[in-house]
Parts: sequence; structure tokens; C-alpha cells
Amino acid sequence: MAYPIIKVVFDRKKVATRQKEGLVQIEIYHEKVRRFVSTGVKVYSDQWDKKVYVRNRKDALILNDQIADTLNKVRENVNDVVKTSGKFI
Repeated sequence: MAYPIIKVVFDRKKVATRQKEGLVQIEIYHEKVRRFVSTGVKVYSDQWDKKVYVRNRKDALILNDQIADTLNKVRENVNDVVKTSGKFI
């Protein structure tokens, strides 16, 4: 059994510009099924970097912490489900 792939995705619906915000989500991919969990963070396209996440904002540290917290919760939940049932989805 393969372990689920978990990653941070910005603007998966391709709506973000410099004037319109895009949503940051957590993607969980397992056995050809994708699930998305919202982080509640929305930023403009020029405020996002794949490596450092949110940048060029006064509240960048807070938003990055919010993304990291959501990512950790998702990982914990996935680990619990995999340990108890042997499969995720």
C-alpha cells in the first residue's frame, strides 16, 4: 500500500491575479483519488512563493503559521487513519 501524498497547492482553480486573491489548499492524493482541505488563507498571485509560501505581506508569518498548522493537522489525521484501518480513502 502506498502512503498518501500530501502537498500545499496555491490557486488550483487559476483565479489569482494581482487584483484577485487565490485560495491556498492542502491536497491529499491516494490511489487515484484527490481530496482538498482549505487552509482559509487567500493571497494575491504576487504574494505567493512555492518555497516560502506567503511573502510580501505584513501578516506573512501568521499566514504561514496557519498553513503549517493545517498541514500538520492533515498529516496527523492521515497518519491516524492509515494506522487504524490500513488505508486512507
